[in-house]
Amino acid sequence: MFRFNLFSLFGMKKYFYLFLSNFFILILSATSYDLKKPVGITNIVINNICKDSIINIKNMGAKGDGITDDWKIIERAVTILDDNGGGIIYFPKGVYIVGNAISLKSNITYRGESKTETIIKASNSSLDNVFGQGYPLYLQWKKARKVGGTIDRLKKPDFISNYSEDEAFSTGGMAGLAITNVKIENLTIDGNKDKRQENKVNFKGVSEYPFFAGEKISSTSGGKAIISGVFNGDDGFSVEPRTIEGVFKVGDRVKGEESGSIMTIKGKKADDAYQMLIRFDGVSHSVVKNCILKNSIFTALSIYNNSNNNKIINNEFYNNNKSGTDFTWGRMNIFVEFDARKNIIENNIIKGGLGYSVFVQSTGGMNYDTQIINNKIYNPGGDGIRVGNETSISPIINPIIIGNTVIGAQGTGAVGIRIIHYGEGTISGGIISENTVKNCIYGILLQGRVEKTKVTGNIVSGSKKVNVGSTATFNNNIIKDN
Repeated sequence: MFRFNLFSLFGMKKYFYLFLSNFFILILSATSYDLKKPVGITNIVINNICKDSIINIKNMGAKGDGITDDWKIIERAVTILDDNGGGIIYFPKGVYIVGNAISLKSNITYRGESKTETIIKASNSSLDNVFGQGYPLYLQWKKARKVGGTIDRLKKPDFISNYSEDEAFSTGGMAGLAITNVKIENLTIDGNKDKRQENKVNFKGVSEYPFFAGEKISSTSGGKAIISGVFNGDDGFSVEPRTIEGVFKVGDRVKGEESGSIMTIKGKKADDAYQMLIRFDGVSHSVVKNCILKNSIFTALSIYNNSNNNKIINNEFYNNNKSGTDFTWGRMNIFVEFDARKNIIENNIIKGGLGYSVFVQSTGGMNYDTQIINNKIYNPGGDGIRVGNETSISPIINPIIIGNTVIGAQGTGAVGIRIIHYGEGTISGGIISENTVKNCIYGILLQGRVEKTKVTGNIVSGSKKVNVGSTATFNNNIIKDN
């Protein structure tokens, strides 16, 4: 495994306002062959373990014993299938420990023998996601000098054309991957929130130039550490406790050894790892079905960054999110975010969690045609279903919320179903119908810039404050027969 330094690549480390988190290049194979086998695997072995594009992961050498880290072997199987157009990785019953994120590749199915007895579990020390892109990559470009040309894979919202450097440097941009036809099915996907230490240190401050994940830093109080993550928009970064020597105090000047960047610590808070169970980032026309997702630290399942036409169906979510997480906007079971469109969330059971059970938002890009249908949500820590942003210029169009049950949203100000939008954008064309909402602080609310939305035929009872209400800016919504 090699750490890749974008500053060295571009030769202008002082001029990129770059936020990124652990971007790795994984060298998994180096030899060509009939089935493009990884080094050390013969054609005979490949032919035996990969029949009809199906790999039994135990035939590859995975243990599934709940002790051995099977991640490298799983990645090897992913590489074999990816190099040959796709196929199925079959996981027999067992507990497969992974210390890093399992890559998602086009046309690959990750299938368990039994959703209750086939478990993919984050190792106790993992800070990474379980499935999806490795520790999320953020490329937010600001204040960079112009050198001409385009930035490869820094995509415009159409996710087809590249930003020119002029555009990227003036407006910022987000990089991603284009992945299609992924299936994750019949698995338990288990995080490690009970094993992660609290009091991960989160420094907040101001720096003219960026720090980056993996960089060594030191403080004027004698502290030394390695950055585990840099978070876009928070003027800060987080440090895992095991990397810390000495002291980091509020008021200290912190210097990056490689970037030369300097930050003055303005605040310090407890935090936890930025770990998700499944992260779809630029993933479309894909499915997660018949899975159990539990014990995430951050969001359990994220549909992000131009991930479109996906289906999240017949899954169960339990005991997700961790109390110490400073980034409270990440406490979701299902998060549909940043320019994600035409996604379907149907027939899932969601129990508990510290924040919203299903959250659809549009910060950074339009969201439309999300369908939330026939889900059962019990005792969420925040809103049961929340569509919209407290501030955004991007619209949300045609959200469909039909046939859901939300019971016991009792967090401060929690709403069973909330449609909310402020800023310049609007939510329009919504249908909220035939839902059952019981024993929440508020039942169903429309707030802010919501228009042409129908709230009809819902059963709402036991709300402590309002069963069905609206403070929407527009009066062309229809609320009746509830």
